[in-house]
Amino acid sequence: MNLKYITNDQSLSANDFLDLAQDVWPGNYNTTQAKEALQKTINITAWDDKTLIGCARILSDGYFLVQFLKFWLNEHIKAKELERS
Repeated sequence: MNLKYITNDQSLSANDFLDLAQDVWPGNYNTTQAKEALQKTINITAWDDKTLIGCARILSDGYFLVQFLKFWLNEHIKAKELERS
C-alpha cells in the first residue's frame, strides 16, 4: 500500500467520495448534492495511490463549534487491518 493523507482536501471530488460511500454505506446518492455537502466541510482523506480509502468530515463555524460528522473507511482496508492485529 502506498498511503497518503491529505488534511483539508480541497481537491476531493464528489465522484471519489461517492465511490467510497458505496463501499461503506451503499445508497442512491446525488452527485450534485454530494459536491455541495463536501464544500461545506473540512475533509481529511486517506488515499492508496489514486483510490480514496478513507475520509473524515468535520463541520466548523471557524470559531466556537467543531463537529466531527463521519469517518468512513473502505471495507477491504478494515479487513486487512483486522488481519494484522
